[in-house]
Amino acid sequence: NGRRIGYALWDGNLWTDKGLLADLPDTLSINIRPFDVCWLGATGKPMIVYSNNTTTPQYVTGTNFENSGSCVGIGTKPYWINIFSDHNANNSTCHLITADESSPDTVIKIQSWDGTQWRNLKTLTTKSFNKGCMYGSYRYNDTALPPDNTPPAAVTNLYVSSTDVEGV
Repeated sequence: NGRRIGYALWDGNLWTDKGLLADLPDTLSINIRPFDVCWLGATGKPMIVYSNNTTTPQYVTGTNFENSGSCVGIGTKPYWINIFSDHNANNSTCHLITADESSPDTVIKIQSWDGTQWRNLKTLTTKSFNKGCMYGSYRYNDTALPPDNTPPAAVTNLYVSSTDVEGV
């Protein structure tokens, strides 16, 4: 009876906690991307953002997807969703890129999750992309170690000795 967005959790042995997020109409093209998932930084918890066929993308997050809510409304129905976490952050920051189904030109927007709420909705472009030929791109340095911001401890065992050095 239509297209459904659902989820299941793998506990290391079997799939558990299956659930339905949204029903999508059959009229949607197969070129859409109505959901995406990412890991929220150091929390180790997933977040799924999905279209529920309204102008406001929805999200679920948590160990068992116990937290849910709405993203910032984008003005028209999203047909393409891309979410990615900030891998260099020690928190649950992530960013959501959406392309909507407005006509004649698609509007691509970005917003950010700060760990508690969605904010900073910005329009990236309002050009036509033939719905489905768009994808967000991002880059981060996955191999760089985080900076060491801890100052050294005070010196408590400094000794001075008298030594003759030849030639001085």
